[in-house]
Amino acid sequence: MHHANRVAIVCSLLLLICIAIAYASQSEKSGTRDSLSRRVSNYKDTGHDFSITLGHLSQKYRIPMGIDLERPPTRQFISVQVSHGTVADVLNAIVEGEPGYKWTEINGVVNVVPQQSTNSILDLRIAHFHVRHADPLDLHTAILALPEIKRWLEQNHLKERGVFGPDILVGKNGMTSLPHVSLDLRDVTLRAIMNRIATSPGLGSWIVSRWGEKNQYLNLQIG
Repeated sequence: MHHANRVAIVCSLLLLICIAIAYASQSEKSGTRDSLSRRVSNYKDTGHDFSITLGHLSQKYRIPMGIDLERPPTRQFISVQVSHGTVADVLNAIVEGEPGYKWTEINGVVNVVPQQSTNSILDLRIAHFHVRHADPLDLHTAILALPEIKRWLEQNHLKERGVFGPDILVGKNGMTSLPHVSLDLRDVTLRAIMNRIATSPGLGSWIVSRWGEKNQYLNLQIG
């Protein structure tokens, strides 16, 4: 399958997973560290892309997660099986299946990132990020409107281009019921902003990826 098309499918499927997390009952969420130490048995997931496999784990155990795919994964499919262990053991097994990646827990959000990364948009420092009662699409627009983001994209000859339309967020009844976020953050990295968004009520994940024949497009998703 063409690389760009495969990434498009991965991102679209991951978005659906993010929506499922968003509508999960917030009262059922426990702390991320508690979730990571939760015992599991006979956990198995095979035949999926790296990000989809991570999304399945995030959805099942309601773990806020951010995935940095600015460095494209090398393997097409991931297979993981943990007979006895913890959620952290499953996460370790998933990441071990994709060389060059690692995970860390940052302020309640599991961040899956390349082991070696330079000039990541996520490390860009933002002077001021302010939104009020913003839904995921508003958040996306506000981030792209930041002067630091515009300048970074221009300097790196990249275009932000998603692979899904906003109509995918419309429910079966034709109505939208999206979470809304208010934030006022100063002198923080984009990663910190994304992690704060992921821990906001009704949300649970973010993903940054590169796609296109020459990796000339950057895709930023919030779910």
